Amino acid sequence: SFDGMLNIPVVEGVFALRLVGSGERLSGTVTRLRTGRQDVDNQVTTGGRMLAAFTPTDNFSLLASIYYQKRRWDDSNAYVSACDPAINQCFGLAGRLSDSEHLRTNLPVPLPSTDLLRMYNLTATLDVGVGSLVSTTSYFDRSAQETFDISDVTLSLASIVPVLPYAPNTL
Repeated sequence: SFDGMLNIPVVEGVFALRLVGSGERLSGTVTRLRTGRQDVDNQVTTGGRMLAAFTPTDNFSLLASIYYQKRRWDDSNAYVSACDPAINQCFGLAGRLSDSEHLRTNLPVPLPSTDLLRMYNLTATLDVGVGSLVSTTSYFDRSAQETFDISDVTLSLASIVPVLPYAPNTL
């Protein structure tokens, strides 16, 4: 992981920038039984922030900010109870796991996800003597993508819902 910050006084007392960045990688805990691959649910988060302060006069200031964060999961961290007949021990929601044991999933395909967040803000402040006039405006954009596997649900429904043959309308 990393964290960093940089303050830049561009014009002393008038204009300054602050840049902040961070990143983190979290190791997964789930083993995919079908492939034997461990730690399939790794997570990576990166982000940053930029602030710009502009004070051209004693009674007026602008503060602008941008915030960015992206999170990515290689696979779902959902797991199911699984028993290992070789050691006669069960794992799962109620199971006890040591540091060397992993949670397990039997899902047939990886379920990756991403989450991207961007936020923008501009605040203007004007001191009018008896008080301050403040205007702030913000905008955010967030996009998230998740993968779901519903094959077990689809197969379950197929056994109770009859499949009707397609018959085009022939008037």
